[in-house]
Amino acid sequence: MPKSNLIRDVEEIANRISRKNIKESRAIIQLGTWVKTLVDELKAVKQRLDEIDIRVKKINAYGATALTPAEAEGEKQAAAAPAVRVKPGELKHYRLTRHLSQAAMGALLGVTQQKYARWEFGKSVMLAAIEEKFREVQELSGSALRTRLQELGIFQANGKQTRYRRGQAKEASAPAAAPAPKKEPASPLIITKAQIRELRLALGYTHRDMADLMNSKPKHYSNWEYGACRPPEKIALKLLALYNERVAKTDAAPLTPYQRPVSKRRIYESELMPIAQIRAGRAASGLTCSEVAKRLNVPLTTYKNWEYGNSKPSPQYVEQMIQIFGAPPTPSVRAATKTHASKGVRRTKHEDGYPIPYDELRAFRGKLGLSASQMAALIGIERPRYSNWESRGRGVPPDFVSTVKMLQSLSREKLQKRCAEVGISLPAKSAESNGGKKSK
Repeated sequence: MPKSNLIRDVEEIANRISRKNIKESRAIIQLGTWVKTLVDELKAVKQRLDEIDIRVKKINAYGATALTPAEAEGEKQAAAAPAVRVKPGELKHYRLTRHLSQAAMGALLGVTQQKYARWEFGKSVMLAAIEEKFREVQELSGSALRTRLQELGIFQANGKQTRYRRGQAKEASAPAAAPAPKKEPASPLIITKAQIRELRLALGYTHRDMADLMNSKPKHYSNWEYGACRPPEKIALKLLALYNERVAKTDAAPLTPYQRPVSKRRIYESELMPIAQIRAGRAASGLTCSEVAKRLNVPLTTYKNWEYGNSKPSPQYVEQMIQIFGAPPTPSVRAATKTHASKGVRRTKHEDGYPIPYDELRAFRGKLGLSASQMAALIGIERPRYSNWESRGRGVPPDFVSTVKMLQSLSREKLQKRCAEVGISLPAKSAESNGGKKSK
């Protein structure tokens, strides 16, 4: 049975009372612990007082007792050591509060920046004399500290000037010293930096190669060429002789007309679709190289290699390009799109047309009464490929002309046997010549 509200209230009150009792008991236990700790401390203090009382009585009765060697050494070290040591944090806090650099703090203490940095980082301990000097610096006011820094040649970035004391006249500024005479370079000018650079470019060397040639370091040669310094006299004479031999004689020689080198690049071209036909077909279709490559599902670089003659497409891609470009372009369009890459390439027989055009192939299939898939199986190719042959403006490629002509020359009995070998049946009656479609 479910509990009534009265029972729930009674249980809640009981739980609260129990929790309160537990808290009180914990407080009592903790209080007892504190009392025990205080009692123990009181006992220790009483014991220490008793020892001190006994020692005082002995001193009063017999005089001061001698210290042990360990106690004497401890008191001696305590007297020798300073009362309060300067900590690294105190140094850094003062420096940052006064907006000083480590170099300025080192100058105030009379040491180098590196030595002060070691004190600030806690890697070494300051001497007593340096600590006294630091205490003196700490007591300086802002104007006094600024005056001391300016006396040391360090000026703050706040733009404030040194305050002169009352009754102290400003010292007359010393006259500006005459500019020092310009120091003449140690090495005489034998070869200019422009000639050095011209020599390196004529040789086709790098800075490192020229440095190795002169038996020097690369950075030294770079300084000579950039004009940062002059090369030694011995190396300068060597560079000048090399310059006169390689550059001056070349400039004095008569100029010959430039002859463009003959390209020895090998051109790869497919017999099914030459380079000129690929370019003319793409130009006639109005597509870009990237669009054609996307339709062929090949990388853009692969298609460009076909147009440039770096490689040739496979027959499968040739058929796809024929399907994309449509009918072969006219000779005028093909001649207009020819470029240097296809010059001198042998023209193939089927470039101006197919040996067996599409209409003849379609009529032959209609005469046999076969479908496109059956005709493709009879020839030994895929159906999409055969369908491309029957498209308008296409035909049988040269690789399969002999096969189609052989089928055209066979009798009906031999054709039935060949169809049986590939698993198709030749109809008894020939269909209409319109590709197997009966006219209504």
